[in-house]
Amino acid sequence: MSFQTKLVLKKLSNERLAFSMPLSFKILSLIIALILFIFISFFSSDLPGEFVLSNIVPIILFLLSVLSTLYHERWIFDKNNNYIKYQFGLVFLYKSKLIKVQDIKHLELIHFITGKEKKTARSSTNFFKKHFNLLALRMKDGELLKVEFFNSSLKMESAARSIAEYCRLTVVSA
Repeated sequence: MSFQTKLVLKKLSNERLAFSMPLSFKILSLIIALILFIFISFFSSDLPGEFVLSNIVPIILFLLSVLSTLYHERWIFDKNNNYIKYQFGLVFLYKSKLIKVQDIKHLELIHFITGKEKKTARSSTNFFKKHFNLLALRMKDGELLKVEFFNSSLKMESAARSIAEYCRLTVVSA
């Protein structure tokens, strides 16, 4: 099992496909939270009710780890019911958006570069320029719903082909 923070495509059934947070991300976040909890417990003051100032950073990191463990993001592609459901938020407090497949114009693959171009005599490559690939849903009304950013265009194209085949959508490169 490899650690990833990117959404992972998996088949839930013959009728449903999901693009969701990998389990490895949640497990690692939980392990970090437990380690920080042990650290805070071990190095906290022996006096009840006394707050130790040196615990502020571990407490903040602990809370962030707990929140990342509870974070929920998922796209569900349901071909029988012809809808796509997007869910995001915390496990017990998340928002859902239901998108009808017939309202989608196409899947869009967008390649772009971020960062300013700085020319220096020392380097031929620019550290600030980053290549990104975005998989998005282009709605018939022109709205663009960003599904996921990819570092690799091959992974993005593979995911797009799977989703397009599953939902009977076309794929367009922009």
